Order: sequence, then structure tokens, then C-alpha cells
Amino acid sequence: MVVATQEEPERFDPPPFSLLAQPQRPGELAELIEVGVPASEAARLTAAAAVVGLPVELWLCIAVEGERALAEAVAAMNLERAKLTDILDTAATPVPARGPRHLLVRRLDQYADALAGSEWSAPARAEPLTIRVAHRVAARWAHAAVEAGVPFDRWVTSLVLAGEGRQLWEAAAAREGRTLAEWVLLQAARWANSRSTSPQATASG
Repeated sequence: MVVATQEEPERFDPPPFSLLAQPQRPGELAELIEVGVPASEAARLTAAAAVVGLPVELWLCIAVEGERALAEAVAAMNLERAKLTDILDTAATPVPARGPRHLLVRRLDQYADALAGSEWSAPARAEPLTIRVAHRVAARWAHAAVEAGVPFDRWVTSLVLAGEGRQLWEAAAAREGRTLAEWVLLQAARWANSRSTSPQATASG
């Protein structure tokens, strides 16, 4: 008589996250948005992305969303931009891992690691420049352009030229499972709350 045995299923480990294969946050449906800038500016932006080892379409996405989120937090909470920027830079400082992480956060952790210490080599790019952005973020950009009374293309271009990479902000947000805008607003709220409850603020109130 043959006795059937139930073999343990083989464990599947997905390949390590790669910015080369996927230049965006894991698990997001992306849109490609063209950026209309002169060739000289396109070359500068591509070079700036290469310095930090990021695909330019991802670097630009983080630049625009970081600038938008920062401006939104400053306006909504009446905060000083330069000081909030310093607070965000400090909050985004990488910290050593505390041990095994849940399977559900592993992919975002790998993405954050890639942002914080990328060795991605940027190939030469032809124009036009494009931004790879999550659909929900692109929708927020469209609303923001309408609120600013500026055509969408011009709004995106202005933030591309004004913003910086902010890749460590994005890495910190990803590690916490938050959007970049959510993370920025949370840090701003914490700072505003700490100011309002500080002994100096209480004494002057």
C-alpha cells in the first residue's frame, strides 16, 4: 500500500528590491508625467539625481511631492519653513534596525534602504524628462494646481525647479508605512505641539 505524504510547500522569497527594475514605491500604480524644461535644466536635474544614485523619474517625484507637502504643512499650521525643514531632516536621519521586521513591512524597508544608500548607476537620458508618480499622488498634484490657479504642467515644472531630492524624507516615511505627505504633516504636528506645551510657551501664554 502506498501512503501519501504531505510535503511542506516550498518557501518563496521574492528577489531583493531593485530601483533599476522598479523606480517607485512598491505596490503602487504609477503615472508618467512629462516635465517641460530646457535641455540644460534637464541635464542638471538628471545629474543631480545621479549624484544621490536615484533614477531621475523617482528623484523628481520625491522632489515635487516633498516640496508640495512641506508648503502644505507650513501653510496649514503657520510654521516657519526653514525650521520645519530642519526638523524633518533630523527626523529622517537613518537609525539602525531593531531586529526582524514583519513580512508586511519588509518590501518598504528594502525600498527605504535603496533610497538611503543607493548605488544605482544612472544611464544617459534623452529628453523629455518624465516623473514616475503614484496615481493618487498625481491626483493630489492636479488638485493643488487648480487651487493655485496654475496650469498643471507649469505647476509641476515650478516645483521640480524649486524642490530638492528629499529622498531621506521619503525613506523615513516608507519605513513607517506612511505617505510622504502624511509623514511631513505628522512631524509638523509633533513640532507644533511640543512648542505649545513647552515651559517657555506656557509661561508666555
